[in-house]
Amino acid sequence: MLADAGPIVALADEKDPHHIACTRALLRITPPLETILPVFTEAMYLIGRSARWDGQNRLWSRLQTGALRLRELELDDLTRARELMEQYCDVPMDFADATLVAYAEREGLDQIFTLDRRAFLTYRLRGRRPFTIFP
Repeated sequence: MLADAGPIVALADEKDPHHIACTRALLRITPPLETILPVFTEAMYLIGRSARWDGQNRLWSRLQTGALRLRELELDDLTRARELMEQYCDVPMDFADATLVAYAEREGLDQIFTLDRRAFLTYRLRGRRPFTIFP
């Protein structure tokens, strides 16, 4: 399952208002969660603001245990991300979301674990397919 920053943070921070919902949703998802470096970077920033080093350390632990896996972007993904950011400039689409959509398109993935329902209900994969959103 491809994961956006919101659930990654919520799972690692018990004080996050979405922690319980994301923990319950995780029970219906086949592990591991997969993400890409721009999303992991965003998650590190967000959890650092709320849970400081303790939260960031929990994110590192998720990588080390394999509960979260980082997948690599290719140069073509970045080209596609730029196209997507231009296409969705009225939303607007940030870099992390754009690279996540580009990666999903390349890998043929259409399920996403996100708290940003509004944006990911708007985004479409090549061929106009919508994402299936969890939770």
